[in-house]
Amino acid sequence: MTNQFQAVLFDLDGTLADTLDAIAKAGNSALNKLDRPEISRHRYRNLVGQGVHWLMTQALSNNDQQLVPQAVELFLEYYGEHGDAQTRPYDGVINLLNELNRRRLIQAVLSNKPHDATRSCVSSLFAGYSFDHVAGAKPDVPLKPEPDAAIDIANRLGVVPHRWLFLGDTNIDMLTANSAGMYPVGALWGFRDAAELRDSGAKTLIDHPMQLLDVLDRRT
Repeated sequence: MTNQFQAVLFDLDGTLADTLDAIAKAGNSALNKLDRPEISRHRYRNLVGQGVHWLMTQALSNNDQQLVPQAVELFLEYYGEHGDAQTRPYDGVINLLNELNRRRLIQAVLSNKPHDATRSCVSSLFAGYSFDHVAGAKPDVPLKPEPDAAIDIANRLGVVPHRWLFLGDTNIDMLTANSAGMYPVGALWGFRDAAELRDSGAKTLIDHPMQLLDVLDRRT
């Protein structure tokens, strides 16, 4: 029987790439320039996934919300200059991508990171590897967990949503996958734990990228 999946949609931060140090340094650089207290790396782990505006809103105190636009600008300035150099693919990701390419599965990336930063990160970390589509946050498209961007990618690439496997590491990704009609797989090497992923609708959890192949092989 032919495998039911024809395509894989990846989250970026915490799924394909370990970006936590880069995000924490960019966030704390912005806070320092605004003379506001830094927050911990662990807290940043729980703030990643809903876009830079939400992240800096949470990083600033309730009394500092008027500083959010400036904080976002400072975050993006630092991240644009240093983020790619402080980021690495997770162990096993390159091998997974090569095997998916060998199997001729369609592959795309969808992130709530700003669009230009998403494309820069992917091209830097995965030079020589061509995804079929890469999309980050755009002003005219709702962020995940709204399904719009995921469904748009499916439509662009000509594969109906239920033929997509969606791999991500946060509740936002699992909610997006379910809303878009895709099959949600939780990545346990990322920024959140198994309980969050299960509670938000993950149908399968894996603790190493190459285990995604087992999911593909058994869903026939």
